Amino acid sequence: MKKIFTTLSLIASFLIISTSIFAQNTARATANVNAHIIQPIAIQKNIDLNFGTVVPTENSGTVILSPTGVRTSTGGAVLITSLPGTISSAKFTVTGQPDATYSISLPGGNSVQISNGGSGSDNKMFVNNFVSDPTPNGLLENGTQEFTVGATLEVKENQPVGMYTGTFEVTVSYN
Repeated sequence: MKKIFTTLSLIASFLIISTSIFAQNTARATANVNAHIIQPIAIQKNIDLNFGTVVPTENSGTVILSPTGVRTSTGGAVLITSLPGTISSAKFTVTGQPDATYSISLPGGNSVQISNGGSGSDNKMFVNNFVSDPTPNGLLENGTQEFTVGATLEVKENQPVGMYTGTFEVTVSYN
């Protein structure tokens, strides 16, 4: 009897200990779930990029327009200031979440083609080396910021006359 009692005591002890072990292997906790929705970022063009009046020569050249509107030339591109015409860097307004930073993406290494509407490659020019101010990031103090864009115009030797036009794309994204 003593042997049976000892065996039953051992079995009961084992069951109590195993139950305690299993109970200690499980725990639970909860966490909150949050999401902060902010105002979408938006961009609006205020002023177009305009290189102004240029006279080509027998040599190719460039017209460089800085984001601050300063225009210079190299090679055979002669700048004219006496004729009417607006010289301006492009200007954009960005709106969004106050105090957020954003990145500015310009055409980069890609050249943008502009044309005077004539047929043939002589009636085209290329704009490249786009740069913005600020670059490459901006800050939406009070939820808004303006920035400007300049670029370089490639003028071929004896470039045909005409009003050359085209478009380029600017993208802004929250950081």
